[in-house]
Amino acid sequence: MNLKRVTIWCVVYFVSLCGVLWFLQFFKPIQTTFIRPRIFFTLWQEQAVDNHFVIKEIVRHLVTKEYGNYEILQRGPRYYERCVNKQDLHLIAWKHFPLPIECMKEQTFLWQLESPISITVPPSDIYKNRFHKIFTYHRSSTNGQNVIYTPIPYTYHRILKNYDLKSKQYLVSLVGKYSEYHHYRLRRDSIVWFLKNHPNDIRFFGHDWQNILKYLSDAEQEKFKIQYGGYISDKFEEISKSKFVLAYENFRFNDYITEKIYDVMAAGSVPIYSGAPNIREHIPQSCFIDFHAFQSYEELYDFLVNMSDDTYNDYLDCIKDFMAEPESHPNHYKNVAQIILYHMTE
Repeated sequence: MNLKRVTIWCVVYFVSLCGVLWFLQFFKPIQTTFIRPRIFFTLWQEQAVDNHFVIKEIVRHLVTKEYGNYEILQRGPRYYERCVNKQDLHLIAWKHFPLPIECMKEQTFLWQLESPISITVPPSDIYKNRFHKIFTYHRSSTNGQNVIYTPIPYTYHRILKNYDLKSKQYLVSLVGKYSEYHHYRLRRDSIVWFLKNHPNDIRFFGHDWQNILKYLSDAEQEKFKIQYGGYISDKFEEISKSKFVLAYENFRFNDYITEKIYDVMAAGSVPIYSGAPNIREHIPQSCFIDFHAFQSYEELYDFLVNMSDDTYNDYLDCIKDFMAEPESHPNHYKNVAQIILYHMTE
């Protein structure tokens, strides 16, 4: 009898709870002057640490007497789609977040950080009509109104002070996960070529590179075991040991320039870059080697091994000069934060 009574009460409690939750979805808090507006940031969980530094900078300026609180969300719960407080601000940098409803347009902002593999770049008319403003790295998409140029941020927190050729232990290295998706294939092809032709001159790190074994002979697989360094916790330390580092973006698209090339320069190595076709508009040609300037891997390899120490040091000097004043660069995280701050609060 006791068990039956407990079961009945559990069912009644559950049904009552469901009823309350159903009723609450129609509840809209009363707007009062006593409710200070809040800031919500919806981020993709795996986004680069540089983007989180921008968020911290925005929070540092906004969470004052004007804004009462902030919250970083890893997903978009339904209740954040509804108009909770007309003074709340919501910055979305998550590719799968549902479009905001009409009454939230004036307080909702979209921050485009991913490549065109994941998001719609240029922003579609649907996005332009549903978000108050859109922050995008793609300069030709901007319209001077609600689509604002905002470069992908970089922290510049860790920059090697002494660029030294003598500290280099390897010719070429690569840090990044293995994939056969879009521009990731270039990483695969480069490693395969080195393992087949000059295995002692390549070191590579990252997840899932065991999948490359199907492209290698038995002898080449033995070289793979030697040259593959697995997953590393300190990318900076490893790439600083190489003269050259393969810096390949996930996608080739104008203005899509991530931390990959900046990490290499900050570590005091020379990037071999493949990514944004207009990279020279952002970084001087004297700071990197353009992968696409060569007709073959063999031609690139000959260029690398025959480079004189003076020429190599010229690259390092140009990199050092370029990285000397990080806050002068538009993509410095503080500058990116200021762009977003201005347009969210004007």
